[in-house]
Amino acid sequence: MDFPKPIEWKTLSLYKKVQIYGKHLNHTYAPYVDKLDAKLKALALSHNKIKVVKVIRGLKSSFDIRPQDINPNHLLKATHGSGWVLDFAEIKDLTAIKLILNSWNQHFSKTLNQYKFIKPRFYIEEKIPCIYTGKSGKAQDIKVHCIWGQPYFLLFRKDQNLRNYFDVLWNPVMPLEFACEKPENFDEILYMCKMLSKPFEYVRIDLYMGTDGIYLGEFTFTPNAGKQRLSDIVEYKYGALW
Repeated sequence: MDFPKPIEWKTLSLYKKVQIYGKHLNHTYAPYVDKLDAKLKALALSHNKIKVVKVIRGLKSSFDIRPQDINPNHLLKATHGSGWVLDFAEIKDLTAIKLILNSWNQHFSKTLNQYKFIKPRFYIEEKIPCIYTGKSGKAQDIKVHCIWGQPYFLLFRKDQNLRNYFDVLWNPVMPLEFACEKPENFDEILYMCKMLSKPFEYVRIDLYMGTDGIYLGEFTFTPNAGKQRLSDIVEYKYGALW
């Protein structure tokens, strides 16, 4: 999608550009944001080279949860939101689960255009066999910012509080918050991101590193609802490339 750029576009930071970009996203982006449809899109873009997490079953409604669904090796997710995940190892009460799902049974955002066209749905999927955490339900992710189909920098996250940012040569672009080594399959990760990001001006490709390969996490067009702001050096360096 090409969209009209303001006259000051060349001088804007990356996060400012993401905010403008987000206002022009439309229904064509919805299948990449919908968690179930995104699996099919990723398989097509990667020529079936990326792995997608196995879906156990789709729920017919927010109340369609049964005692036999409670499996500590599975997660319960919403297709139409960000962060809407329940871990059956941590919550087992059917009434509580139904109440949470019912609270999610609405459009995720009234301001993010890419979510407005997604029908609320729920599904159960397997936990990823993560190379760092096992099947804990908290798989290690790597989030790669791509501009015009080219990966430029990434977030390697240990948990919600500890985050490292690197360029595509694995050089830190912000102060490190924890010690970590470059993944052995890093070149494959970058190659996968090139394929998945090719149709878009900007997208962050979120991946999980499994014991048996690279799994799709999601396509993220407006990180933190377009409010994510990194250091000025990072924001203006990579903003200039778009």
